[in-house]
Amino acid sequence: MSDTSDLPDQNPSDQVGRNGEVTLAPLLVDDFSRQVLAGATRVVGDADNPIRLNLFAAAIRELFGHTLHVLAPDANVTACSWYRPEPNTTGPTRRQRAKYATQGGLGDAFIEEAGADVEHLHDMPSRRSTR
Repeated sequence: MSDTSDLPDQNPSDQVGRNGEVTLAPLLVDDFSRQVLAGATRVVGDADNPIRLNLFAAAIRELFGHTLHVLAPDANVTACSWYRPEPNTTGPTRRQRAKYATQGGLGDAFIEEAGADVEHLHDMPSRRSTR
C-alpha cells in the first residue's frame, strides 16, 4: 500500500475506496461503470453519512446489473440453445445473463465435455428468506 502520510486529513476508509477504484476501474466495461464505481467508493468513504453502506450496496448492485446487461444482451442470451424463459419474467434472468457471460452461446453438453466447471459462476444469491 502506498504511503499517504503526506495527504492532509485523510480518512482511512477513503483511501481504501480509492485503492479499490484504481484496481477495478480498468476492468470495467465502460465509462458509465467507472462513474458508478467512483460514486460508490466516494460514498463509502463518507464516514459522516449514516446510510453510506446502503448507498454503496445499491451502487454495486447497479454496477453488477449493468455489467451483466452489457456482457449478455437479451438477443444473445435468448438465442442460446440452453435458454428457457422463466415464469413471471419478461426476458433473461440475472442467472441466465451470468451463464452467457461465462460460457457464451456454447451448449451445456459442450461445456461438460470440455471438463469446464462453470456452474458455480452462474449461482446468484437468492432473495427468498429462509424463515
